[in-house]
Amino acid sequence: AVVSTQSTGDTSKWRLDAEFNKPVVADFWAGLPERWSNGNTKVIVPGLDWSATQRAGTIFKTGFTANHKEGDNVFIKWMKLKLCWKAGGCMTCDIVKEECSNPRISFDQPKNNQLEHDPKVLSGVFAKEVKECSNDMPPTEIEFSSRVKRLIVGRGRYRAACSEYKCTITTIKPMKMVAGTHLKIKFKAIFWNKPGKLVGLSYGEENVCHG
Repeated sequence: AVVSTQSTGDTSKWRLDAEFNKPVVADFWAGLPERWSNGNTKVIVPGLDWSATQRAGTIFKTGFTANHKEGDNVFIKWMKLKLCWKAGGCMTCDIVKEECSNPRISFDQPKNNQLEHDPKVLSGVFAKEVKECSNDMPPTEIEFSSRVKRLIVGRGRYRAACSEYKCTITTIKPMKMVAGTHLKIKFKAIFWNKPGKLVGLSYGEENVCHG
């Protein structure tokens, strides 16, 4: 893949952060040496080598080649680019952070009175038809583009534990799952600083957004 950007000022350094959904072995063209973590799924490319200084107006292109296990469906969950200027200051932009789009996920629309709408709250419903019988619902992981202060789920059936951008939804008590049952999990995300969008949702091993 190739990442390109046009600088509006002379740069002093840059940094690329990204996370893949599964382990990869990647070769980046610039900004070395990269630093990997989380089982070779997260990477930081510091951008302190020859490529750090770019002239204003220059379109700089860099890229990488990622190798993965045969048969794996691999994609970039998120990618951010930070540019810092010689004159001072930095800016960060999302290169990959698409909103989760699936007919099984619906969002509450703001009411007519916009004064009642809090942009730092996102409410919606995730619907799922159970395909196989089991003794409990598998953990459901939900990810947002902004840091989550709190996630409110269901009414007495579910609970959520959040850390930074991700929350994990589990049942309060084991809930027998019968094939053909239609689940509806209501959620309300309350963000810390700025409005967020839903960018990832996994029901057990099923990736709802990128499956």
